[in-house]
Amino acid sequence: MVTATSLLTSLVVSTLLLLILRLRLRRRNLLPLPPGPKGYPLIGNLYDIPHENAWVTYAEWSKKYGDVIHVSVLGTSTVILNSAKAALELLEKRSANYSDRPRMVLFLVFSVTVINNTI
Repeated sequence: MVTATSLLTSLVVSTLLLLILRLRLRRRNLLPLPPGPKGYPLIGNLYDIPHENAWVTYAEWSKKYGDVIHVSVLGTSTVILNSAKAALELLEKRSANYSDRPRMVLFLVFSVTVINNTI
């Protein structure tokens, strides 16, 4: 006979297995991230992120991991850029690659046409 305790236990175990499987599959599909300090499961680098004088810690990490560093806190990824060169390269020169807004070509053509017809 199935008891409530055994049903609850099997539900919790199956949920945990599904979460672990989902995390592993999700990591395989992502592109590789920059290097950074190794975090703990689930909380990531929660205890590594400084609350005061963060630039000192980031400068130390820069010497160890390079100008582009990745940290993860509670599943949220953050990329830290430690030099003007890295910031210029990623945010200015390659901004179209990292922008999450799609280009609205049809909107641009339509807006230019409307503006030209009204002037």
